[in-house]
Amino acid sequence: MKPWGERLGQGMVNLLFAAGGLALLAGVLYAGYVTLQNWAIQQDQFLAANGIAPLSVPTITPTGKPSFTPTPLPTPTPPPRPVQISIPAIGVKSSIVSVLLVNDPRTGLLNWDFGSLFRPGRKDLVGHLEGTSLPGQPGNAVLGGHNWGYGIKGVFVHLGRLKARDRITVINEAGDNLVYEVVSVERVKWRRKTPTELARHLGYLAPTGEERLTLASCGGANFEPFPERIYVVARPVR
Repeated sequence: MKPWGERLGQGMVNLLFAAGGLALLAGVLYAGYVTLQNWAIQQDQFLAANGIAPLSVPTITPTGKPSFTPTPLPTPTPPPRPVQISIPAIGVKSSIVSVLLVNDPRTGLLNWDFGSLFRPGRKDLVGHLEGTSLPGQPGNAVLGGHNWGYGIKGVFVHLGRLKARDRITVINEAGDNLVYEVVSVERVKWRRKTPTELARHLGYLAPTGEERLTLASCGGANFEPFPERIYVVARPVR
């Protein structure tokens, strides 16, 4: 049997050989990893794939600091706007234009410019109120038209004659025929113009979660000031 000191020395030698073998193996594995990584970076299939948006690529500025070029996002296509309305029950077939919100210099508030619906030689225009939903989209799409103005009949002069289940067809820029069915015809007073009266009107003009078409016009008289507003609410026919 070998002396204790000789056996200890032999054990140390064996341990050193084992440690060296492990270090050599680690070095080989690391070198293989680096080689594989460099090879993968050069392969196109690892840099791009179908259906995946490219990432921003850093560039080096004169100061030596990286600068990132943002990747432009695709511009969403806006929904088609309404261009024509047909209401056979009251003989309406009209073009639709946009009624813009403009600043009222007297009050400093934004109001819809309904004056744009009366144009030279055109008394039959219906306006889509800016800020409300577009027909065919979720929400409340509001279309307005005059009943009387400048001594002539407007396109919605007979709006109050509509009845439940009458049909309304709106055509948009894409050529889609959007059909709606009347569910209610309401006359709302607009005389004292109190907050209570205003709240009732806003109930018809406010956004909604479900798709709805609202037609609005003045009523109650054939000349200003008109003491009522007429609101026709219609739901889409599926």
